[in-house]
Amino acid sequence: MIYALKTTYKSFCLKVSLMALAALSLVACSQDVDSDDAQKNIVSVYFTLSVNEAAASVAAKSRATAPPEGTDTWQSYDPKGEADDYENAIDVDKLNVYFYKVDGSYAGKVDDMTAYRDDTKKNVYHIVGKMNIDKDNLVNDQFTGRMVVYANMDTPATSPWTSGSTDVLDQSYSFSPSAPTYIPMWGVRTVSFAATPGTQQQLNDVYMLRAVAKVTVQLDETIMKGWTIEAITMNRWNNKGYCLPSWVDGLNDTQALSFNESEHVYTDNDVLQTTPLDFTASTASTVSKNLYLPEYDNTSAGVTPATMSVKLRKPDGTSEGQTYTLKFVKYDDKDAPTDAPYDIVRNHWYQYHVYKLSEHKIGVKVTVKPWYYVEHKQIVM
Repeated sequence: MIYALKTTYKSFCLKVSLMALAALSLVACSQDVDSDDAQKNIVSVYFTLSVNEAAASVAAKSRATAPPEGTDTWQSYDPKGEADDYENAIDVDKLNVYFYKVDGSYAGKVDDMTAYRDDTKKNVYHIVGKMNIDKDNLVNDQFTGRMVVYANMDTPATSPWTSGSTDVLDQSYSFSPSAPTYIPMWGVRTVSFAATPGTQQQLNDVYMLRAVAKVTVQLDETIMKGWTIEAITMNRWNNKGYCLPSWVDGLNDTQALSFNESEHVYTDNDVLQTTPLDFTASTASTVSKNLYLPEYDNTSAGVTPATMSVKLRKPDGTSEGQTYTLKFVKYDDKDAPTDAPYDIVRNHWYQYHVYKLSEHKIGVKVTVKPWYYVEHKQIVM
């Protein structure tokens, strides 16, 4: 079952709030629990679904930029933009919440999660479960460590939360255009709370990042009025990706991850696909198309870069008969491609704004920006 709100959302942020609560109770006082639950901490996980009233970004019309790089973090950018139902959906059956001690070793998780909708606030859902942290991982009934949320991915191993833990960082997902699945997401936050059975504790928010990139190709509806996209393909792409970034050591907050530590391309030869991926039917719009896909190495020596091919239809409905190539490179001040490629990186949004320069020639404005979101509007059950 899919719960969805009809309201238009204007945010790319997912905010996950976890609260240690008495089962199915939202009262503000402590209470007793049954004896067979005495060693357990019962947790309610709820997602706040609200509208971000900020205006949609107009960055698609700005000068081309490369993906953010270096030691800047995911906290240092503007997340405005129209949200899409698919890119924000979470499958509760593939939602895991783990707790790790300060040294990164596994401490416990949230079990038996179920979901219900708030009676008074129709834009709020609550996911309730049982938090079970072994008493050996507590100090005076207190837990201090990290909380990691894994969404839309297979149940992770209980290996340590470190960059040397291949069981965790090498967890992968498959990308099949004919059988799309929900986008893998993850988030981490430090927590410190009393784990005494029967009490409630509000824990910190966890901000999530996606494991895929988003590509949008849109015609300029002023210059290209009446024109439509006849066909569009991705010519080289990977059918597999890693769920997590390349580095997590000492990471206490998702937003503190640097851009350099984010990229984690799946490079085995068997994942490379050279059959063009047609995404003409990806959206109902005939002037804008979206594609979500795993990361791709476009910059290493000897690689064949990924490109897109676009065919256009004239205002009279006939094919123009021309194929245009869109590249993952920096574009110059004349909107022409340069020889400076960039990788297709997770959690980035590649926006191509296409317009006609002359017969059989187009101009392309490209913006590459972090693709982030605080709120969420759809839960899958």
